[in-house]
Amino acid sequence: MFFTPRLRFLTRSLTCGLLVTASLSAAEQTPDPAVQVQDVGPNGVLVTGGAAAAVDQQARNRLPPSTLSPDERAEAVLKQMTPKERWEYVGGQQNRTRAIARLGIPEFLMSDGPLGLRRGGKHSTCYPAGPCVAATWNRDLVKAMGVAYGRDYRANGFCIALGPGVNIIRDPRGGRNFEYLSEDPYLSGTLCSSQVQGIQSQGVLATIKHYAANNLETKRNFYSAEVDDRTMHEIYLPGFRIPIIEGGAGCVMNGFNLVNGVYCSSSAYLNTEILRGEWKFTGIVMSDWTGARGPVDSMNGGLDLEMPFGKEMSPENIEKAIASGTVTQETIDTKVRRILRTCFAAGFFDREQTLPGLSTAAAGLAEIPGSMEASLAVAREGITLLKNDHQTLPWKPSEVKSLVVFGRPAEGSLGGGGSSIMSPFRSVTILKGLQAVYQKVDLVKTMPSIDEVERVPVVYEGPVRQEFFKNRNFKNAPAITRTTDAVVIKGGVNAPDEKFPKEFAARFTATIRIPKEGIYDFVVANENSDAANLQVDGKTLITSGNKNGLARLTAGTHTLVAEYLTYGRKPPNFRLGWAAAERVNSAVAAAKQADAVVFCAGFNYHTEGEGQDRTWDLGSYQQTLLEVLAPANPRTAVILFGGGATDTTGWLDHTPAFIHAYYPGQEGGTAMAEIISGTRSPSGKLPYTFPRRIEDHPSYPYFLDPADVDKNRARYEEGVFVGYRGYDAKNIEPLYPFGHGLSYTTFTYSDLKLTKTKDGKITVTYTIRNTGGKEGGEVAQVYVTPAPAPVPRPPKELKGYTKVQLKPGESSTVSVTLDRNDFAYWDVATKTWVVAPGTYGIQVSASSRDIRLRDDCQIP
Repeated sequence: MFFTPRLRFLTRSLTCGLLVTASLSAAEQTPDPAVQVQDVGPNGVLVTGGAAAAVDQQARNRLPPSTLSPDERAEAVLKQMTPKERWEYVGGQQNRTRAIARLGIPEFLMSDGPLGLRRGGKHSTCYPAGPCVAATWNRDLVKAMGVAYGRDYRANGFCIALGPGVNIIRDPRGGRNFEYLSEDPYLSGTLCSSQVQGIQSQGVLATIKHYAANNLETKRNFYSAEVDDRTMHEIYLPGFRIPIIEGGAGCVMNGFNLVNGVYCSSSAYLNTEILRGEWKFTGIVMSDWTGARGPVDSMNGGLDLEMPFGKEMSPENIEKAIASGTVTQETIDTKVRRILRTCFAAGFFDREQTLPGLSTAAAGLAEIPGSMEASLAVAREGITLLKNDHQTLPWKPSEVKSLVVFGRPAEGSLGGGGSSIMSPFRSVTILKGLQAVYQKVDLVKTMPSIDEVERVPVVYEGPVRQEFFKNRNFKNAPAITRTTDAVVIKGGVNAPDEKFPKEFAARFTATIRIPKEGIYDFVVANENSDAANLQVDGKTLITSGNKNGLARLTAGTHTLVAEYLTYGRKPPNFRLGWAAAERVNSAVAAAKQADAVVFCAGFNYHTEGEGQDRTWDLGSYQQTLLEVLAPANPRTAVILFGGGATDTTGWLDHTPAFIHAYYPGQEGGTAMAEIISGTRSPSGKLPYTFPRRIEDHPSYPYFLDPADVDKNRARYEEGVFVGYRGYDAKNIEPLYPFGHGLSYTTFTYSDLKLTKTKDGKITVTYTIRNTGGKEGGEVAQVYVTPAPAPVPRPPKELKGYTKVQLKPGESSTVSVTLDRNDFAYWDVATKTWVVAPGTYGIQVSASSRDIRLRDDCQIP
């Protein structure tokens, strides 16, 4: 059994407050009369307005004056609230905090990020995804994007942005990597801090998520991240600590998962000891949507606001807990104070959440001025050129008369699946971007439809075995086993009887006969958004999220296993067809005749996203097609879309140019065309290590280990040796190292100087010069190598970086300041940061493996 069904969002709402009623009782489904349904999006109902309109204006005028501090105002309001009002206030109301009309307390709306303001199907600017943002290595640019992002929320009446995401990209297969930033905690934390500053400068609270060690989507509601204390403090917490301490983030969202056996939303260790104790955080800790677990544990575990409703922390449960003595009224009052104080400090009580002159944009009729430009600017600096043999790129438009483009991402790929799916006002796809620059750009589609392959007679060798299971995971023995003549369930054909459960799984096992050796297209049809997998001779060709697969097959018989899983929403409808891949032959011919070829490959919202981790490889269809097409034209560029690295075996050696687009946002096509044509030089640098083999990655033995998945646990036994730290420690050569990225120009580094300041800090000064013939940007990275210590430490760690934009011949002298904490490790025994005295190395590098300058310093 090889089926891994995609998690369907039936038991929780996505984090923009979308109401999903499958897990709610009848009472909970009763509409709030104060709620006005504004729009029905693809995943549920977005509510806006409503209770705020019912707020007593006279009561609002009696709110504590702004001359008082936020703490004083919060305390004054708290004293006027009845116990029941306090108990209700720690539970949300779909996508907002609760209004209390008699006290003049309005509702405060929140909605999803992190790719932009998600508006339940209405349009808003889609910014580049997290790794593309991180690939800029440009704090000023990311802050400017944060400003635009915050304006989008403010102009549309939203007070709280549910983003940025800042979890560590621990493994390339993480389904939600595209929402996060980097494998490195320093890069993640500093860039997130800049974005938070930008967002909050516009009068919108940022929510950093998902706290903490939330690096896995498989069984995300159940698994426990088993992480030691040192690893937590050195790797998985700094991404949150930096934007809280330096960025002033107003909100934190807990993850669904457990950490060391305790749910994040119930973890006093995470929420009280670390967040409020060590970091002095004074803002709001909220649950992910339906992420709170256990009434008393949630109340006592440091959670302030349960979203989207008070279910665990309901008034009834709070009243019982107080009566039994397991929770105090002061514990609840503290939560209410934090929510009120944070909203008073943000100015939400003192103004309408709008921006003057943007009423048309706020009504969803136009894009907020400056947002499109901010999205484009990040895409320009984030897109990363990984390979450029023989200076294949750029292609001047005057030299390329015909350009052939392959791959579905060329027609649009904005992000992975889940609560961050965006609906932009406009989207410049790669195809549109190239068509605007080059005279002749042809999109060649290679994927056939089920109708096309079904026209070819299918030859089965003997009967087809059919098994039905009364569940959706193929557990236990099949309830029905029989034979049939084809792989099909449609219109009653091969369907189980009416008494069989509507939600079921079916497996077909057959022998097929292939007439002659060649490449064959396999296509499944599962029109009801059900799921299907296909194996041929033990090789997986199609998995959930894809409908097409390619295979090289010899003449003769081959074993086929097809699996189908239905959610019972509609009558089952599953078909399978295959035929010789004539379209592939036509594509190769088109590639050979063109002046240049662009192949867009990678992932999309079907194949990676919230609730599902993804595969390491690109799948049989893209993999086989790349193997065939890459050698067809010496001027071929492959563009990779996705939230992480992928397998390049079999095609990269035949590909002279390789670009990582990540998900470059709504303006990605314009930015990509500028880079491919040479209008701009690429300057993005990888925010994570790109492995040669997934087996080389430090997390490989533990990430998605089947034994751990069965036990609802995730072991973090690589410890602090995450990403490049692990590659360096084991001396493994990656395909592309952390921080790698090519340019169309060249840079030299010189004049390294280390200067100790009076307060014990060390200033690292160096000069970068553009020695090529084109303007470009360069990221100089500062790494610290440790002195001998009583604990094993990574060979080096990123502790600073600077990005400079230089014209040909121009130079810039830059400085990075290191303080004592940059040399420290977390001591488990004393629960403090400790610096081992000795000699530390300072490396200035163009990537983690491209060291340009080095020197030593003594730390007492």
